[in-house]
Amino acid sequence: MLVRDCPHVYFAGCQDKFGKRVIEGPAGQKVLLISVPRFRESGLLVLVDVESWEVELVDIGLVQPRP
Repeated sequence: MLVRDCPHVYFAGCQDKFGKRVIEGPAGQKVLLISVPRFRESGLLVLVDVESWEVELVDIGLVQPRP
């Protein structure tokens, strides 16, 4: 899929770890990039305040099943 318009926020899911960065597009647009870790392995949720672009990790205490 080709993205024709520059997004304000771009998520990449199922990543190895959490990360965030603000980049500037070619026309001066600002984009918040967020790397979201695999939920099944990390038990982490990512919350984004769309007004302030504040990003918070929430650990819900995922319990691993017994083998």
